[in-house]
Amino acid sequence: MASIPNVNMGESSCRTRLSTTGVFTCIATVAHLNDGTTFIHHLSSTDFNIDATDIRREVQIIIEKSVRKLNRWKAENSNLHDVFIVGGINNKPYGKFNDALSSIKNNFSNITPISSRVNCDDLHNFIRCIKYFNFTMNIQDDSKHDDSDDDASIQLRRSSQVISDITVISDKTAQPPLLCLAQYFGNEDDLHGGERTVQPFIIYLFDFSHQSWHIVDRHPPNHVYSSHVKNVINTFKDDLFSNIADDVINNFIHRIEH
Repeated sequence: MASIPNVNMGESSCRTRLSTTGVFTCIATVAHLNDGTTFIHHLSSTDFNIDATDIRREVQIIIEKSVRKLNRWKAENSNLHDVFIVGGINNKPYGKFNDALSSIKNNFSNITPISSRVNCDDLHNFIRCIKYFNFTMNIQDDSKHDDSDDDASIQLRRSSQVISDITVISDKTAQPPLLCLAQYFGNEDDLHGGERTVQPFIIYLFDFSHQSWHIVDRHPPNHVYSSHVKNVINTFKDDLFSNIADDVINNFIHRIEH
């Protein structure tokens, strides 16, 4: 089978099928176009300021960076179909990014670009096409370690604190179309770069027909990371699940013949 091109941190690409790996404190923007291609922009945590005072402005900067990259890559006659934005850590600063993007998504008609290189119509269309976003997908359990920034403390955290990160795989030409998030758990050193020697513990598959996520819990029973995996699944942000549940309750259950 043909290999799947991988988008490195800080880079972007647009192909028929694409992947990006190691999404931890980073943010991955995944967009699908009507010509069957996938665009991925893997923003490093240095591409944005998680501690910014104006969070809404910072989130808009993230969006505009992806808009600019997308316009460089996509074919001239192709149109944006949907956008997914995932990554980050389940903590308060990244949670504020979620809140800010929710606010932007709910009221963007009067938003104007920050960058002179972004067209207002392109910005509005990109925001309109955001189908799912989650800036708090990963864990970083450093409860056992201090925040010292000396070399010994940094190396200790990297070798012993539990984190998770995400690999994104997208292929809209597959049957059925594929958007997969594979979430790995381990020590930061174990999850740093290269081909993985461990298996993902959670698989998120997006069902384009029903516009919802399916979650597959693959972690071994009573594993040392079991509590972390369960917490991630329990806190998974997905309003789409609620929409599907409401649709079942409102449009299907009451139609059962008794």
